[in-house]
Amino acid sequence: RKWRTPIGRFMVLSQLRTLYANEMPKFGVENLKHIIYGKEFSFIILRKNKFVVGGLAFRPILSSCCIEICLCAVHRDFQQQGFGTRLLSVLRSVVLERFENVHTVVVSADASATSWFATRGFKDEKNIKRWTGHIHDIKYGVVMYCQVKDILMKIVDKPDDER
Repeated sequence: RKWRTPIGRFMVLSQLRTLYANEMPKFGVENLKHIIYGKEFSFIILRKNKFVVGGLAFRPILSSCCIEICLCAVHRDFQQQGFGTRLLSVLRSVVLERFENVHTVVVSADASATSWFATRGFKDEKNIKRWTGHIHDIKYGVVMYCQVKDILMKIVDKPDDER
């Protein structure tokens, strides 16, 4: 696969940066560069016909036994088709396979995303001080968390006609 070469990886990450910039314009170019090209971040990228349609950026915070979702977006033409849920499903699998000591996933979600995360098992964190200094952009969003084993359980347990 071409994206496994350094140039291919750079091209995919550039597409992902463009997706985030278009879908999350308030986030800022410098913040995007820091996350996209930072070594501490990992990505789950969904592609369709060589086009990046969605992406989830995360980083482990092993001192707190958690994973932070830094960015999660799906191209507007592909929203409401299950791509965001697929990103969370893959994240759950990755965490269960690679991070045995991690039990919590945390996100600082903007107001428009809180209901989406809530329907996937995330809850509002009342004790924000617990995460201060650990997660990015805590002052701009609502801090939400979920136990890894509970991610998507609300959706997975519903019959297909209720999804």
